[in-house]
Amino acid sequence: MLRELGYTVSLHSGRVLYGARGDAVRPRSHTMLLVHFDDEPQPYLTDVGFGTVGCLLAPIPLIADAELRDEPRRHRLVRETGPNPLPTWTLQAHTDGEWVNQYMFTEETFLPVDYQMLNWYTSTFPRSPFKLAPFIQHNSPERHLELTGKTLTERHVDGTRAVREIEDRAELIRLLRTEFGIDVPQYFVESAS
Repeated sequence: MLRELGYTVSLHSGRVLYGARGDAVRPRSHTMLLVHFDDEPQPYLTDVGFGTVGCLLAPIPLIADAELRDEPRRHRLVRETGPNPLPTWTLQAHTDGEWVNQYMFTEETFLPVDYQMLNWYTSTFPRSPFKLAPFIQHNSPERHLELTGKTLTERHVDGTRAVREIEDRAELIRLLRTEFGIDVPQYFVESAS
């Protein structure tokens, strides 16, 4: 869509750091975009697909330590020394009073064919979190909804949080439609009856 609007866009992939244990190194499995503007010296990181409570709601310039206040969230990009010669960046979100690493990426451009392998891995690898349980998130300026398995977590901007278990498939279908805006296929609804 950005290209159709006339922007220059490059595709990139990062290693998710959020939730990683210790020094665990994860593969590059997350997709993000850098949008280049003719009148700007640096591109902007644009990412609508990172589903944590620390997700970006607005683009952030690729400038070391520049802070983006996309209220109620706060983000910054930190320049790192990585295991390769390309500039390495870490997106951080200010969460619960501290800066939390979200993911790390380089300025290496990826091609659409690269994502075929990444998508195959995340959807078929036996220990992939996306294979183990339903994992659905919805972000808005007011709240963050996360459904992992049968657990629904709702976080509000004031820091309050509610966690509950989904009772049955009928409730799951209702939540998918009303809270997540997902058009549930009829075959899924009928198999719930």
